[in-house]
Amino acid sequence: MIMISPVNGPSSLEGTYVYSKTGDIGTYDLKFVHATDGEDELLWYTNGEKGEVLSIQSMGERAGQKIYRIILSDFDLNYGYWDYLAGKWVSLGQKAFRLSYEGPIE
Repeated sequence: MIMISPVNGPSSLEGTYVYSKTGDIGTYDLKFVHATDGEDELLWYTNGEKGEVLSIQSMGERAGQKIYRIILSDFDLNYGYWDYLAGKWVSLGQKAFRLSYEGPIE
């Protein structure tokens, strides 16, 4: 599951956002959760390191539903898990991620 969290404030969703974990208006954060069905030990999360500009454009409507184009040219996923006993993030490596999507946003 990919969770992209743009902070648009009082303005519309369309626009560009810079990567930041601050939650400030005009920024976005991205998380990715991966699990193999029934295999909790293979569950891993990402903790973003850095990312390019996220672009969200309105593409009109299709069948009465708003359609958007989302483009993220590059994002570094630092995957691993949170060690609750030690109170720190344990990195298992990094992966490059790119996204281009056109469709509804729910």
